[in-house]
Amino acid sequence: MRRLEFPAKNPDRFWEVEQSGATYTMRWGKLGTTGATQSKTLDTPQKTAREVDRLVEERIAKGFVVVKDEPSGAPVEAAMPVLPAALTDPQFPSRRVLGFEKAAGKVVECWEIEQDGPLLGWKSGTEGQMPLCKSKLFESVSQAHDEFKKMAAAKRAEGFKDAFSRGAIQEYEPRPWRRFEGSENGVARFFEVKRSGGLLEVRQGAMQDENSIAPELQTCGSSEKAIESSDAQIHAKLRAGFAEVSPSMRGKKPVAASAESPLPAGALIGRLDRWLREQRPLFYKKLRPGISREAIQKAEKKAGVVLPPRLAELFQWRNGEGDGGPFERFLDNWSLMSLEDALGLRASMNEMQAKGEFKGALWNTHWIPFLEDGGGNNVCLDLKGVGGKPGQLIEFWHEDADRPISYDSLDELLSTFLDAVERGKWSVDSNGMLKWGG
Repeated sequence: MRRLEFPAKNPDRFWEVEQSGATYTMRWGKLGTTGATQSKTLDTPQKTAREVDRLVEERIAKGFVVVKDEPSGAPVEAAMPVLPAALTDPQFPSRRVLGFEKAAGKVVECWEIEQDGPLLGWKSGTEGQMPLCKSKLFESVSQAHDEFKKMAAAKRAEGFKDAFSRGAIQEYEPRPWRRFEGSENGVARFFEVKRSGGLLEVRQGAMQDENSIAPELQTCGSSEKAIESSDAQIHAKLRAGFAEVSPSMRGKKPVAASAESPLPAGALIGRLDRWLREQRPLFYKKLRPGISREAIQKAEKKAGVVLPPRLAELFQWRNGEGDGGPFERFLDNWSLMSLEDALGLRASMNEMQAKGEFKGALWNTHWIPFLEDGGGNNVCLDLKGVGGKPGQLIEFWHEDADRPISYDSLDELLSTFLDAVERGKWSVDSNGMLKWGG
């Protein structure tokens, strides 16, 4: 179990997290109270350990101090399992970064080694000055993994100490192809890009020659560099007037909807469904089926609340996210909650409010959470419009008193989001966060 308190002097709040297999449980609140509890299950223990580390680091950056640190996950060396045979193919990248430090007088020498699928990169220098030295592409993930272990052992033999470890062998599928079409000098052209770890595959040219154009392999050095390069190339095409289309369409007009999702293509939820299905198919499969209107009404009666029509429609479309599939976010750094989790968390927060565990306007009983970050923070729909309009979206940060209004309504969020991503202005970073707009 790992426990943090805030502030460092005279703390009045705590935050705890404990991992058990692929599930982690958080507890937070005022010192001397039981606080609120929330559990989350990911699809592998390794992904859960990585998410727990991220949440702890996030709170330390905000000023929390660690008062108890007993990680329940496996130790560093045990976190490097023998890779399954299926992962010896470069199409199935895995990522790990190890940092080393050694004091040399008043200077601290630093080394950082990163394995990203079959790609190995390493940096060296001093604190704050570590340019990328070299990178090497191996024929398989297992070969890169073996070299990674040899380099780590060599640095330890030289007297370097382990400074940090992150991203411990995370299995994830390569990104699907993204396709853009446009015209240059009167010629219909296309651009396609796909990322696998630190590698990019790029196809581009005239549509009439498309069948004869082979992908170009670009080695970028790391997954972060690959994302930067992919984003830069995509933005250049968007500035040139290209538009994103589904790779399966190839010059055709988009279909209205699929048989599995007979939603009107022009409606907000219908547009959301189509975009996710075409552009993020791996994540789309992760979404749980929607629930019936009758089930929603039963839950409303039990909770003593009536959902606004658009929020009810969202749960009828998809009732949260499942445990399998890629570790990616639904929107920004938020995941979509199920109706059961949303109303359950609301009931827990209302109970804490009634006990006086919140000071001031930290929580309001008219809020309904529907997005979560896995760290106790949420986006809530405000039924009464506290300090604004009914239906507005409030960001709830359990460690901060600020309650910013992010959008006037759920419709505004969805329409703003879809207007951006349907034009190709989106990207998923190496931590699974969906960046969009701009």
